[in-house]
Amino acid sequence: MELLVDTACYTAFAYISQGLFERHKLIVATQLCMAVLRQRGELQRTKFEFLLRGPKVRSCGRGGGGGAQGKCSQKTNSCISGG
Repeated sequence: MELLVDTACYTAFAYISQGLFERHKLIVATQLCMAVLRQRGELQRTKFEFLLRGPKVRSCGRGGGGGAQGKCSQKTNSCISGG
């Protein structure tokens, strides 16, 4: 069965990648790999979400909403704003 999945994945990737730029081939290969791992149950949802979205950003200081500006130190604010 594993050989069948491997062959089907390779054939699908080879067919699809003919019309892609090199930088897009890695994206398609990753999506295909994640689909196979998810189907096998080998993909941990929390790690997959982290891979897609990155770490959750917590606000500095107290209070809710309104973004981090005004709640964080000046050093943190300059880091957030990129300046």
